Amino acid sequence: MSPALRWASVLAVVALLALLLSFDRVVRQGVVDGGLRRAAALERSNAVWRCNVLADRQARANCRSALS
Repeated sequence: MSPALRWASVLAVVALLALLLSFDRVVRQGVVDGGLRRAAALERSNAVWRCNVLADRQARANCRSALS
């Protein structure tokens, strides 16, 4: 194996590892972001539920407008 081919192979392996690490980071961040989105949606759903169980109609309207 010539030195030029050896260096090209090493460079290709390093580039491949860098791409795999980048892909791993993107996928992990997507998982974290998805969890945060689900938590935010659940929190909003709970807040809307709390607004809807208020007895006074005006209080419900004020509560829902505060959520927007």
